[in-house]
Amino acid sequence: MIEIISAGMLSTIQDLGRFSVMKDGFTQSGVMDAYSTKIANKLCKNDVNAPVIEMTMLGITAKFTDEHIFAISGGIFDISLNNKPIKTNKAYVAKKGDILSIKGVKQGLRCYLAVAGGFDVPLFMGSASTNLKINVGGFEGRKLAKLKISKSENFRKILMIK
Repeated sequence: MIEIISAGMLSTIQDLGRFSVMKDGFTQSGVMDAYSTKIANKLCKNDVNAPVIEMTMLGITAKFTDEHIFAISGGIFDISLNNKPIKTNKAYVAKKGDILSIKGVKQGLRCYLAVAGGFDVPLFMGSASTNLKINVGGFEGRKLAKLKISKSENFRKILMIK
């Protein structure tokens, strides 16, 4: 599990979206930058459609309550792990108690946080994406507070990779 200390300006759970639902009166929803989302998920050895945290203009500050592999992709933000700068498009291992801080954007608008195993949120119409307009999907259909992270079965194997 990770504890969200500060949720940023607009941080939601998203995946690649809902498909074939417009006939039922729903929008597709999903991430604004599918390419960056896929990169973050691949770095964590996730399915490309695994849920991520999409952050707009100002990212989250979060405390890891367990060991996790994570990656951030997308816009260029001021990002640190335990007050040490880290880069986008690279996988990192966070230990229990580590603090991830994603501050303001330097270039772009959004960034994406993926964790190995994905975020364990219920699906709505086959997707984990948050739709704020109708309050469905993601984390209770709203901006973030706390999230439960499920670890993939091959989590330990992934840790062995350098």
